[in-house]
Amino acid sequence: STEEFDSKWMKIVEKSESQDNYWLRSLYEIRSSWVPAYVNHVFSTGMTSSQRVESCHAFFKRYVSKNNSLTDFITRLSRALVRQRHQELSADHIDKNEKPVLKLPLEMENQMAGTYTRKIFYEFQDELWCSLLYMVGLTSETANY
Repeated sequence: STEEFDSKWMKIVEKSESQDNYWLRSLYEIRSSWVPAYVNHVFSTGMTSSQRVESCHAFFKRYVSKNNSLTDFITRLSRALVRQRHQELSADHIDKNEKPVLKLPLEMENQMAGTYTRKIFYEFQDELWCSLLYMVGLTSETANY
């Protein structure tokens, strides 16, 4: 339950004498977003709860082990989050300040280059490029459309 979690969290914080740790306080304040599968109003673009869990496991596995103490875990997690945030800020900077290479002289491609993130734009661009390989032909005349 929420009350049980809050109680255990406070005990751990007190035991580790981390009441003045700004990062832990801010982490606790956003605890409702820790488990997006449980919080229904989080947009996750069709990702299943097991995919989110697998993604979280892969993230944590790179930085922590079961042999870490709580203090070591917090230190490693903090470093990992700083690194992740830096990567996100770098990607945001590129998305806002650099225009991706356009393959086609189409206004739609140009507009999407300014709308999507770089990664999503290149996925869109590949789909757009492939869509041009289709041939459209009239098979019969109908007046009902």
